[in-house]
Amino acid sequence: MADLTPEQQALAALRAEIDSIDDQILNLFEQRLAVAATVGRAKDAPTGPHTKLRPDREQTVLARMLSKCQPENAEAVEHLWREIVGWGLARQGRLQVQVWAPIEPTRAYDGARLRFGAAADIRMVRDPQKALAFAAHKHRDQRRKDV
Repeated sequence: MADLTPEQQALAALRAEIDSIDDQILNLFEQRLAVAATVGRAKDAPTGPHTKLRPDREQTVLARMLSKCQPENAEAVEHLWREIVGWGLARQGRLQVQVWAPIEPTRAYDGARLRFGAAADIRMVRDPQKALAFAAHKHRDQRRKDV
């Protein structure tokens, strides 16, 4: 470090600080994933709530995070939290989403990816009936599990 300029030393110190923060973020994220897996098991319990996807809960978490973050960070926080929640849901069971869009299918796919995150298994389908049948089948399976 002695042969570095003061600017290089300052940059190295900042990078070391980022590395330390990254280590903390990783530790906390892995803790969150472990808790999410436990939540999933609780949802699977005979008397549990059973529904894995809870948009109301997700919106509550997102709204809470957005209310706490700096306004200039809101867009980044929203995208980050959608991914965090998506990976938490994946620990409870991989989310499968089928998208049908007769107009602008790429935009619809991108919207689904933004909403459900990279952890979701998102597929485009050409037939709206196929997408509806998939949703109905998953819903029936969920109701059977809930009974």
